[in-house]
Amino acid sequence: MNKREDAYGGSVENRCRFALEVLAGISEEIGETRIGIRLSPYGSFQCSVDTNPVALFTYLLRQLSQRHPNLAYIHLGDFGAGTTPEEREAMVDLRKEWTGKCMVNIAGMTRAEAIEYVESGRVDLIAFARNFLANPDLPERLKKDLPLNRPDYSTMYTPEETGYTDYSFYNPITA
Repeated sequence: MNKREDAYGGSVENRCRFALEVLAGISEEIGETRIGIRLSPYGSFQCSVDTNPVALFTYLLRQLSQRHPNLAYIHLGDFGAGTTPEEREAMVDLRKEWTGKCMVNIAGMTRAEAIEYVESGRVDLIAFARNFLANPDLPERLKKDLPLNRPDYSTMYTPEETGYTDYSFYNPITA
């Protein structure tokens, strides 16, 4: 995606420059403790696949740890169900490069997996994103280990109400 050949393209350092400069500017204005950053090492949205995401994001996370150790959090996520199990593990392993709080969002993550990831210390927080859209009562469902509604991806990110306001709350009679 980034085919630039100037100071913001080419090398890993150059490709990370923009994110680091933006964070420096925002930190100067409001303080870094009020900032979080979302990174998608294995995201493929709009063909934004990197040929070596481990090298790129290892560098970026190390720089963030050095330059902005007090960010509120980093958020590592994927973009949809296309992330392989190996990519999922590699993404979570990137957390080792960051010294602060780390949230992950992995499509299809189960309650049991989320508990294991947090209790093992691999991550600090789990985001459920699309499952929040499909389950208006998600906290209660997770708390009680109830089955989840499956997201209807065909209705997401559209201007219509369908897919945002029409999912049902858990009902043991119809479940």
